[in-house]
Order: sequence, then C-alpha cells, then structure tokens
Amino acid sequence: MNFTGQNHLKVIDGNLILQTEVGDITQKAPYAYQIINGKQAELKCSYVLENNQVKFKITQYNKNLPLVIDPTLVFATYTGSLSDNFGMTATYDIQGNAYTAGMCFGPSYPLSAGAFQINYMGGTGYGGDISVSKFNPSGSGLLYSTYLGGTGNESPQSIIVDNLGELVVFGRTYSPNFPITTGVVQTANAGGSDLIITKFNATGTSLMASTYLGGSLDEGVNGGIFLGGLHYNYSDDLRGSVIVDDSNNVYIASNTISSNFPVTPSCFQTSLNGTQDACIVKLNPSLSTLIFSTYFGGSGNDGAYNIELNSNDQLYVTGGTNSPDFHTTTGSIHPTARGGVDGFLSLFSFNGNAIQASTYLGTSMYDQSYFVQMDKQNRVYVFGQTEGAYPVSTGVYSNPNSGQFIHCLNANLTSSFFSTIVGSGDGFPDISPAAFLVDLCGSIYISGWGGVLYNQNQPNSSTANLPVTPNAFISTTDSSDFYFMVLNPNAASLQYATFFGGNVSNEHVDGGTSRFDKSGIIYQSICESCGGNDDMPATPTAWSTQNGSTNCNNAVVKFTFNSNLTIAQLATNPTNPVGCAPLSVSFVNHSVNGIDYFWNFGDGATSTTFQPTHTYTAVGVYTVQLISHNVNTCNVWDTTYTNVTVTSPAALTPIQYNISGCVPAVNVNFINNNSATINYAWSFGDGSTSTAIAPVHTYTTVGTYSVQLISNNTICNVIDTVDVSINVTAPFILPAIPDINLCLGDSARLELSSPTGCTFTWTPSTFLTNPNVQRPYTTTPNDIIYHVTVEQSGCIAFDSVRVFVFKNDTKILLDPAHACIDDTVKLYANQNCTSYFWSNGESTPQINAFTPGWYYLTTISNNCLYKR
Repeated sequence: MNFTGQNHLKVIDGNLILQTEVGDITQKAPYAYQIINGKQAELKCSYVLENNQVKFKITQYNKNLPLVIDPTLVFATYTGSLSDNFGMTATYDIQGNAYTAGMCFGPSYPLSAGAFQINYMGGTGYGGDISVSKFNPSGSGLLYSTYLGGTGNESPQSIIVDNLGELVVFGRTYSPNFPITTGVVQTANAGGSDLIITKFNATGTSLMASTYLGGSLDEGVNGGIFLGGLHYNYSDDLRGSVIVDDSNNVYIASNTISSNFPVTPSCFQTSLNGTQDACIVKLNPSLSTLIFSTYFGGSGNDGAYNIELNSNDQLYVTGGTNSPDFHTTTGSIHPTARGGVDGFLSLFSFNGNAIQASTYLGTSMYDQSYFVQMDKQNRVYVFGQTEGAYPVSTGVYSNPNSGQFIHCLNANLTSSFFSTIVGSGDGFPDISPAAFLVDLCGSIYISGWGGVLYNQNQPNSSTANLPVTPNAFISTTDSSDFYFMVLNPNAASLQYATFFGGNVSNEHVDGGTSRFDKSGIIYQSICESCGGNDDMPATPTAWSTQNGSTNCNNAVVKFTFNSNLTIAQLATNPTNPVGCAPLSVSFVNHSVNGIDYFWNFGDGATSTTFQPTHTYTAVGVYTVQLISHNVNTCNVWDTTYTNVTVTSPAALTPIQYNISGCVPAVNVNFINNNSATINYAWSFGDGSTSTAIAPVHTYTTVGTYSVQLISNNTICNVIDTVDVSINVTAPFILPAIPDINLCLGDSARLELSSPTGCTFTWTPSTFLTNPNVQRPYTTTPNDIIYHVTVEQSGCIAFDSVRVFVFKNDTKILLDPAHACIDDTVKLYANQNCTSYFWSNGESTPQINAFTPGWYYLTTISNNCLYKR
C-alpha cells in the first residue's frame, strides 16, 4: 500500500502511525485470518515499512484457501458545507465513486461548476433543500455537487446509480415548485408531502427526469413524527427505498395516507385499507409511465422500508405492520399476526398484480424488518429489530437477549434456514439499521447507529457493549457511534465488528439508507460532528477533513472489509451500446479480484483479454457475458451480463412542402416523415436555418430559393441531403370585370382576365355552368352579383361582376278597344322601346289598321328582342 499526504509514517507497537498536520492517525496492527472448516482461524500478520510503502508479513498460512487481511478505511470525508448539513443516504457506482444526499439548511453548500441547481431555495421551520454530492473513489475530489429543491421542505430517503451512470434520488417534498421535467407521470404536487423521484445526468449538471408521485395527503411520512408504533427509531419517518433493474426501470417502496394515491388499474390493491398503507411502484426509465403502482396493507398501519429483486425480476418487499389482517399467503412461516408491531416479508409477481408469497415476521413483542437481501441460491435474508425472544437456530453466532435479528428463509417463505440475534444483550434494539448486504459467498454485513441522540431516540439505544473483533478499526465507543458487523456464511461466526465515529459527537443519520457494494465495501452517509465538532476520523487526503458549519456536516465513509470475493463488473463505451452495423463496442472491465477473464459477445465470438473491443456486423440484440475467475477467492468465479443492440439504418425520406400566403409574408410548411431520433439541419436559402423536424419558414421577398435539408441518423450515423426549390411570387391585380346585361332566358359568359396557372372559385355557384373555371356561363333569371377568388402560387386576388337581367314584356293596345267593320283602328305599344317592327312593315310606335286580320309587333328594348 502506498500512502501520500502524511508528514511521516511509523510502526509503533505493531500499529501504523500516520503523522499529519492535524494530528496522528493510527491504523491498528493488521489482523489476518482464513476460514477453515467454517471457523475463522487467526494468522500472524504485521506491517513492514519500506519508505512510504506498507507491506504485510504473513507466515504459515494455507495458500489454497482465501486469505483476509484487515478491514480498511478507504476514506472518510465531510462534505465541507458551511451551512448546517444533515447526512441521510449514500451509494456507489461501478467505478467506486461515492454519492451522498442529505438536507442542507443554508446557502453555503459547496457547489461544483455547472451544478444543476446553484440557488438555495429554503423551506419552512427546520426544513431546507436536498444536497447531492459525488466523490471520486479515494474521497479526495468532489466530482459534482448541487442543491435539489423548491421553496418547501424536502428530504432524500434513498439513492442509487443506474446502469448508465445516472444517479436516482428518491425522497419526499412539500414544495409546490420542486424541479420537475416534462412528460413525467405527475407534474404537480397533489397535496401535503408527495414522493419525488429525480434522475441526474452523469455529470450532475441537468435532470434526465424528475416527477412527483402522490395523493392529496402525505406520502413518505412513516407513522408521523413520534417515537412508537412503526416510527420506533429517530428518523423512521423517512424510511423508503429505490432500486433499478438491468433495464433501468425504477422501483420504489414507501407509504401513504392518501386515498387517491395514483395506482394502476390491474394492481394488487387499488384502494387504501387502513390509516397508512405501504405503496409499491415500478416506473419506466424516463419516469413517464407507471408500469405498476399499488397500495399494500391491512386495516392498521403498514410501511414498506426496503425492496430487492430476485433473479426473475420479482420483487421482495419488507417493512413493518400493526395490521391484524395484513396480506399473507397460506403455508408461509407466519400467516397470522405475531402481536403488537410485526415485520413482514412479501414477494410480488413480475407485473405487480399479485403476491406470490407473504409472511409476518417477529414475536409477541415489538418487531420490524428494515432490509432484505438474497444470496446466490435465492435464499432470502432480512435484518431487523426485536424486543421479543426472536428464534435462534443451532450452530449460529448469537448474542443472547439482543435486539437485532437476522433471518434467512427459502424463496417462497415457507421455511427458515436459520435465524439469529446480535447486539449487547440488554433485551432491546441497540442500533437503528442503516445498510445490509449478503455477499456472493454468503457473508452477512450490517450497519447501524446507536445512541439516545439528545433524547430524540429510544432510551435503550446505545452502541455500548456491542461485540467487536480484535482487528476492529475502532474498538471503543462513547455509546453514540456507528457500528459495522460482518458474519461468516450462515451466520456461523463473527467475522468482523467495529465502531466508527468520534469520541464527542453523536453519530447518526436523519433518515434514509446507505449501501454496501457487491464486494462488501460500505458507502455510509453519517450526520457527523453536530455541535460544530471536528472529531470524525477523517482520512488525510479527504476532500474535507473538517466540519465547516457551526452544527452538523454530512460525512461519507467508504470502508472495505477486504472480503475475499471475485466480483465481475463491466461497463461499455459507448455507455448505452445501441447503434447500426457495423457497431464497435469497447468493454471496460471493473471486476474485483479477478485473475483471468472470459468474454462471450453473444454473436459467436469470444475473448480472454482484460478489456476487449468487439465489432458487431449483423442486426440483432446480443447478450454479452463476462466471467471473472480467481481460484484463490471464496467464490472462485462470478458472472455478469449486458446487452448490445445493433439496428439497421433508418430510411431517410424526401421532404415535402406546402406554401400558403404571399409576400410580404409567404409561410412555407416543410414536411418530412423521418424518425425523431434523427438530427436535422435546414437551410432555407435566404440566410435562415433551423434544426426542427418539420419547420415553418416565412419568406418576405420575391425570389426563387434553394432549400437544403441535411438529415443525420445519430444511432446509425447515416447522413443524407435533399434539395428543393421554392418560388416566391409577388401579389397580382385582376382587371375589372365589366357588368353584364342579360336578357331573360339568355346566357352570358363572365369574362375574367387572369395570369396563367391559377385556380378559380366563383360564388354563389347558382346558375353557373362551372364555378371553378376562369370564364363560366350564367343563365340567371334575376339580377345577381358573382364573386371570384383567384389563387396563383400562394397569392390570392378577388373580384366581382354584376349581372342585370332585362325582361321585355311589351303589349299591343287598340284604340278604340272595340271597332266595327270598315272602322279604322289605332294599334300602339304600351311602352317605349328602342325599335318597333310591325308585321305590315311599319316601324313606328303606333299604326292605323284599316283591314281586319292579325297584326304582330316585334320590339327591341335594352338589346332584348320581344315579339307580340
């Protein structure tokens, strides 16, 4: 091991002393052991110092068996906040980076460049914003740090990193303006305290998705703010959990008192049964869809604290209940209530609409189950608290009359493999559970904190008299510390136990959970050094070695127990391996303790190199397998998988366009049917551009424009270019149409002059031969006005024509009206006309008739001929 940052290194009485400017740090004499016949056998081990390099000297050990040397503090750092900052939850990523989230109560939290939220939004009473920080694997650097919150109070409860390196934050908020993204399942606070699920991008500079989830009353406030019932420990009101699956779907477990909590139609339980029910939810990666959401509980109070997926992506849920009619299944180990407050453990179906198995856990006294884990044989483990006589199996390590239980059950919860209790033996729970793990070899890890915490916690809570091993990192306690314990497989013996904390402060968390990684390294968030102390054993090269506030600081502890495991872990470059053939993918090997490796790329090709690159040439979805192998580890080999998706290029279709309008404002609507996953670059020919899928562009001057579209399919890296020509014309004016005089019964053409290439619409269409031609005929019997609309290349002109209809109804009158033979009769027209034509050849308005017979008159009036 190489040490840097100290002034001097010394070995005194077997202990390693790091002399620094802020005091000495003591690494106690190393402790080494091997597991022989199920028992821990101690080996002689000592430090050997060569300059700044520290080696271990071990004699007489079995080289065919795993060797474990001294658990180690990797780092312990404060966040360095100058504002009061509570510690609540922590997690890790595949590279070993550490993440933490807590609550901050002022504007002086350390922020990174480009942080998503740089403004402290505040809260009411003793409330504030969520604070989020990411540290490098050694804890020496802050990779990103940001606020997250609105003007109300919010608290984180659980965090996890998905397979794309994106941090998922789960908690609760009272804010009406918590940061929410578009398209998610719930964009507004429904009332009271709502759950929040927020996904950061890998750099912490923006949100991938963020949503509320809740009804009109409170979610995520387990049992209210009091000690008793389900709220047994300080901060039990902030219990809850978030996990992700291999496809980055998000699962949460919490509780609600709302009768209108959003549930899915086919879920297991569609309505609230008691005062408070658990709620179990699965969302898609973009948080835009509730895959399933259900209440879960009986007629009393129920709360879900932790969840875990089995190998079939079925969900185990654990928590606490005082419902006498909680949902259990026939044949489970405890189908009926045990008494008082009980724990529970349930297995949900893949789609969330049924429970496959469910049982109470506990005794006739107080019991609750806080964490659930599984081993490689799909056995199910729970970690909880008890005040009763919890069963202790034969052949297990136990501390009689203690208040923490560990229970291992079969997959369908019908039988137990073993159960045990650990603790001080005072008959009460000592610690509030904070993290839990069962590793690949079956070793069992627990983390928790104890202490009365200024009389805010249970009066019997204390870390005094908890068992520690000879190689403990810290072997003494002020009764208010964190406690880490490791049991050998099947709880056969105590492998390791230590305290962690300062000798003044009351170490604790203010709600929320932390995590062990697969190799047994714990990433623990701690509300540290409250009262303005600086007594945490921070590592010399930590990002912040001092509490910068006058009260508390969130601290992150990364502690390795040096478990002798082979862990297969991989990442890909690109992070999301989806693309077109040929697709080249680089595989990054993050395996722990591997010596040799076998890669199966899913297309028939394999490799034994450490970090291969492989090119896929055919379309398909490929499952990539990595086997990491080391014969000297307890599990010898481990396997992990990922998927690579190879697609075919998307077809790029020609663009279309519609023109409407005329200069000075010609609107051109461009249309294309390419996929929205394609990037677009439009050039409209007048100096303007766009990246929209189907833009609308306005031209203001006459001209012919060359429009270009460059389409780039980013998945397949396919580029295509399409050019079109747009003609923009000036408005035109129609010559006036002369009015028309029409004789009744005749037809006339409406004489319209216009440019070529036009369309015509005449209204009304009454008595027209065709209302959509340039010059239609009319046979109207009455006066009328016709209107015409003429369109050419988006330009429109209007005109009208008046048609006058004339009726010549001239009559012949006689004077006198009656005449005898041989009398002279005067014949005349009853109205003035332009011309008169009598059948006797005369052309005057009146004539004298001397002989009997028929007389006819033809007149012309307004160019209309009429005959009588």
